[in-house]
Amino acid sequence: MQEIIDAYGSAFTGYIPLFLALIFVLWFLEKKLKPRAWKFTVGSVLMAAGIFFLINGLRQGRIVGILTSVLLLIVGARSLAISARMTAQMKEDKRKMATEGNE
Repeated sequence: MQEIIDAYGSAFTGYIPLFLALIFVLWFLEKKLKPRAWKFTVGSVLMAAGIFFLINGLRQGRIVGILTSVLLLIVGARSLAISARMTAQMKEDKRKMATEGNE
């Protein structure tokens, strides 16, 4: 825990556990909920958190911040990709239903 506090500085010390809890809750929602809107929202928040941690990690030169950001960026990108795939599938299903209805 001391390494995390050192990595992000005293200004964010009180917010680190809260921020990590928020990330865990969002990750849990992303796993359990199926609607694409939730996947998009969770992916966007995780990507923003990853960018935040990357900036702080690079600014302070701490490996913990950089590794945390990479993890968040990967999970966020995966969630956004799932959302995009669900959207494309939904559009394809609508197109198939429209062409079948015209025949």
